[in-house]
Amino acid sequence: MNQRISKAAHIKELNSEIDKLKEELFATREKNGVYLPADHWESQQVVILVLVISLLMRSCSDVCVEAGATCSG
Repeated sequence: MNQRISKAAHIKELNSEIDKLKEELFATREKNGVYLPADHWESQQVVILVLVISLLMRSCSDVCVEAGATCSG
């Protein structure tokens, strides 16, 4: 929910967001199309991979329950 944070922490958070947006703007200006800096792309790929694995594990659990078997993991 809403957290109370200090003014300095909030400013630091906003500055990091501004820096990230500046990097994305620079990357976009240098290319024709939509581009992300490499580190942002890699972090998004990790998030996607974790979500896919989570969905596959959930699917496996559902199949095992329907079959009356137990899943390990």
